[in-house]
Amino acid sequence: MGDTDRITFDNAKHLEGMNACLIFTLHLGAGARDYGPRLGTDKQISS
Repeated sequence: MGDTDRITFDNAKHLEGMNACLIFTLHLGAGARDYGPRLGTDKQISS
C-alpha cells in the first residue's frame, strides 16, 4: 500500500515538473517574441 502511494506521489511530482517546464518554455517563447529584440536575446532563444 505504501509503495503504491509513493509511486503515485512520484508520478504526480514528475508530471508537475513537466507541466512547470512546459509552461515556462511557452512563457519564455512568448517573452522572447515580445521582448527578445529589445533585450537582444531573440536569436539565442529562437534557435
